[in-house]
Amino acid sequence: MTAACGAGGFAVFFTLHWVRPAWLGFGDVRLAGLLGTGLGWLGPGHLVFALMAGSVAGLTVGLALMAAGRATRHTRLPFGLFLAAGAIAALLVGAPVVHWYESVSDPYATGAPFTMPRPYPVTHGKT
Repeated sequence: MTAACGAGGFAVFFTLHWVRPAWLGFGDVRLAGLLGTGLGWLGPGHLVFALMAGSVAGLTVGLALMAAGRATRHTRLPFGLFLAAGAIAALLVGAPVVHWYESVSDPYATGAPFTMPRPYPVTHGKT
């Protein structure tokens, strides 16, 4: 599982780097693969949480800098710092968030037994 998460993180970021090299540096691509390998032992949900938390942190800082007039839309920010912060957040608070999301997205997580509707009435041996 860890190798798949590492390869998946690397592949997604490599694709973004290949499509538009100005968006991501190759260090971010390598860091995503490393984070996927490191967080993969917790599960792919933790990797997704880390990448999303890092993106939200980068977005928040970028918007705050633009609101303060210290940056524009074209100002480059180092994304690796935010990826690392997202990985730390995934390690510290990722388990309850991932568990909550999995319980919300799983239709069978209610604990009720899964039963198929019968196409005919049940007579219990009576004809």
